[in-house]
Amino acid sequence: MQKKRNEMIPAWLLERQEPVEISEKKNYVLANLRTVAKMLLYFSQSGPDYEAKGLPCVRLFELVVMIICILLSNTVLFLEIMLVIVMLRLVFLPGTIVRETMAKLLKLMAVSLLVLMPSLILHNDNLGIFLARTGLVMLYTALFLATTPWKQFIEALEQLHFPGAMILTLDITIKYIGILGRYLEEILTSIKLKSFGNGSSQKTVGVILGQLYLTSKKRMVELYEAMVLRGYDGEHFKAKSFRLGIVDWLTIVEILAVIIICGVIR
Repeated sequence: MQKKRNEMIPAWLLERQEPVEISEKKNYVLANLRTVAKMLLYFSQSGPDYEAKGLPCVRLFELVVMIICILLSNTVLFLEIMLVIVMLRLVFLPGTIVRETMAKLLKLMAVSLLVLMPSLILHNDNLGIFLARTGLVMLYTALFLATTPWKQFIEALEQLHFPGAMILTLDITIKYIGILGRYLEEILTSIKLKSFGNGSSQKTVGVILGQLYLTSKKRMVELYEAMVLRGYDGEHFKAKSFRLGIVDWLTIVEILAVIIICGVIR
């Protein structure tokens, strides 16, 4: 019975073929582009699973004030107080958000050290204070990013009455980076499936970049035409009115306390 089945199957299907091993050198283009796709897809995320309580504008204002006070301080005591404040906040956050905050902190610190390394080598005066201030600034920034989605960040800019044109441009840019990120992921997936066993050539980069450019240009033209048809005249919508809650008032008290402490012991 098995022999009859083998006779019915074409000969080329019975031939054994060894799997083709693709060297990593042939796939370095796709590997790098996949990394870029992951970075672009970060902007398409709707936000973290946990959102901090309180108005976004108050949290953004608090972040700016904290960073300014940390940068103006030259005493270890004040930096220790700021470290205690941020650690108390981390204690009450879910474990996933704490891990995400630490991951963002490591990335920010790596980029900061890479940029500031020449300055650290040439000018090492008060190196400990400088590193402590940099670490605290990165920690506050990482905590803000881990608990605030892009939507709330845009909302905070509106509540603080930033120029409407700037807010609209930033909002559209973030959304279209996410769209292009998903489109890039689809392109990479299709190339990976079509080039199985053959690797990929360096011309793939130019082809992908060209498709991204043409797609982004087409989408922006369509967006502009849709805005014109809907009567857009350059005026951005006004921010909704808001009320300060208990959390917001506590945050304001904290900001005032930090400013007073910074002025006394900095």
